[in-house]
Amino acid sequence: SRNQVVALDSRTGRERWRADVNQVTHYEPALDRRTVLVSADDRFVALERASGERRWEAPVGEHAAGGVLTRVGSEPIALVTTERGFVAAADGRTGQALWSAQLPGDIWAAPAADATVAVGAVLWAGTEDESVNTLRVFDLATGAVRWESAVEAGASAPVIHDGLVVLGEGDGNFAARVVARDVASGAERWSVPAPASFESGVTPGAAGSDVVVSDHFGTITLVDARAAKTR
Repeated sequence: SRNQVVALDSRTGRERWRADVNQVTHYEPALDRRTVLVSADDRFVALERASGERRWEAPVGEHAAGGVLTRVGSEPIALVTTERGFVAAADGRTGQALWSAQLPGDIWAAPAADATVAVGAVLWAGTEDESVNTLRVFDLATGAVRWESAVEAGASAPVIHDGLVVLGEGDGNFAARVVARDVASGAERWSVPAPASFESGVTPGAAGSDVVVSDHFGTITLVDARAAKTR
């Protein structure tokens, strides 16, 4: 809210650098080894991770939402979204647009990407049926759709990990689950029950065989994704 991005030393908490970014949003910054990517008003801003120096800006024409940094082969890619359903890929070095798509709904969840399988994923809220969202998995290099799946409205953001697209979904109350779909085909691989539904602003974490989600009451569920059971 103070139009600034601040980097703190992870060991001491001391400030490393501070950068002025007018109208920076509440969406989480995206990181890779070199870059910090933030959304601000109607644009995305890339900063040097080491110094906070501004590298490039990419306008998106409307309220910028979440983004993620990834790669296609050796090429860095910034995958960005807007709240009105615009999705685009930009060159991670320059911010130059590579492809874009307009989805028929609103995007409130951060996108996901996986460089090992060269795909991205985005969840959007449909404008006609408020009880259903749509999950789309697409080719990172071109934006071509790989598959889509209907998702209940009480859903988290997606995460792509270990050949799976995983997210929490529910009916907005207490009927909820964590569900994994095959990243190549969209076929459901497993699901486990969760205590309550989810918020689109929450992104699951994934490492090794574990996926962790937080529902909208703050309950943490840790799932063994290979055994398809709750830890």
